[in-house]
Amino acid sequence: MAKRCTLKDVAIATGLTVNSVSRALHNKSDISELTKKRVTETAKRLGYVPNFAASSLKRGKSYTVAILFDNLFNPYYNIMTHYLTKYLANSGYDFLTVIENGEKITESTYEKLLSRNVDGLLSFLEPTEEFGKRAAQAKFPVVVLGRHCAQPQTDYVYTDDVRGGYQAAAYLIGKGCKNLCFLVDNLEISCAKEREEGFKKCVTEKGVTGDIVLVRGRTYREMVDEILENYPDCDGIACFNDYIAMSAQYLLQRRDRTDIFVIGYDNIRQEFKVPGDCATISADKDKLAEEAVNLLIQRVEGLYEGASRRRVMEVEVVEYDEE
Repeated sequence: MAKRCTLKDVAIATGLTVNSVSRALHNKSDISELTKKRVTETAKRLGYVPNFAASSLKRGKSYTVAILFDNLFNPYYNIMTHYLTKYLANSGYDFLTVIENGEKITESTYEKLLSRNVDGLLSFLEPTEEFGKRAAQAKFPVVVLGRHCAQPQTDYVYTDDVRGGYQAAAYLIGKGCKNLCFLVDNLEISCAKEREEGFKKCVTEKGVTGDIVLVRGRTYREMVDEILENYPDCDGIACFNDYIAMSAQYLLQRRDRTDIFVIGYDNIRQEFKVPGDCATISADKDKLAEEAVNLLIQRVEGLYEGASRRRVMEVEVVEYDEE
């Protein structure tokens, strides 16, 4: 394997010291423009590429942020990572993705992040108490997206899930539905609990029936069949996210039950142009990502070291026509 070109190689080729070559490549004012040009041309000819890992150790910062989630197949995470990386790049930061198999960020995850020398964490999972303590003690910057809890010095950016759950139920009721179901795969996370809370509040206020159906451990086909069998009067289904909603709508169509209205959450059709016409609860994902990155960079660069901050994004119903 060919030897990597180093600053020393460029210094030998130009007859300069390693320090002078480094300062020339970093465009320092005490190096003449003629010398900078000579060093830059020589470095390019020799194939010199800066050793980012070595220089980050010297600076004490890696300019790299971890993005953590638990499911590579979730399209919402892919969309949000796209927006997050845009704002990280604008701030001069790179990223790496980390997958956590559990439902929360654990203490072992903290150690994994430290070993990778990242400057901070953008997480779609809630931290455990142990993780929160370790991160707070080390002043390790963490921003959680889409969920929230009560960890100190951890910032949160999420949608108004209670209002979103309420709007989803209200939309179905507005379509004439009187027997609703809320289809969800996990009620142990904050966003699911709050969407359920908003759903229940609306059906109670409007005087209609509202049942909770858990997907967990079963397929969406099994869940749709369960709804049709156990809730034969169901005429409207609010789903925890768009993936569940699109699956439910497809399965209902296959069973000739287009009379049942479906609404999802997250508006992934805004970015993924998939077929279907079920409504959804939408928030500004680009703005959510911008807020999350801004909060994280403020902590990473020492501009804020205070208590936990929260940013809550407004939500609205979006309808689609079949294309």
